[in-house]
Amino acid sequence: RRTGSEAAVKAIESKGAADKIVKDVLGRLLTHPDAETRRCAGNALVGIVAAASAPQPSKLIPPLVAEASAKEAAARLENEDPRVRQNALEALGGMGEFARPYMKSIARHLADPDASVRLAVVRMCTSLGVVFTEAVEEVTAIL
Repeated sequence: RRTGSEAAVKAIESKGAADKIVKDVLGRLLTHPDAETRRCAGNALVGIVAAASAPQPSKLIPPLVAEASAKEAAARLENEDPRVRQNALEALGGMGEFARPYMKSIARHLADPDASVRLAVVRMCTSLGVVFTEAVEEVTAIL
């Protein structure tokens, strides 16, 4: 039995519709009212990034698609729903180097009014490690 992430990657590989799936399907689902649907969409984006950055990546999932996946998650960082922001942060936390362009925006969420969002940023510090150093200035300003 496949996970949602594996199914999304397989769908992209078989149909060659990476951009459309990332933006029109998964991007839209990141703001779905159901928490489990949002979580699965975030996990699918992380799976796409993992497939694109594997030692022998699928030729059907180019790095630009992984960048688009990170961009879709990052676009949800300013959503009014704290659960959407938290999910976006958790997804970006699994994207490694592809999350680097969004570190400053991510760090600003250490001052988010919602505790679950702030905790998601703290967890990212450990999951992203060195990548998170991009946000040192923002973290210092907040503290």
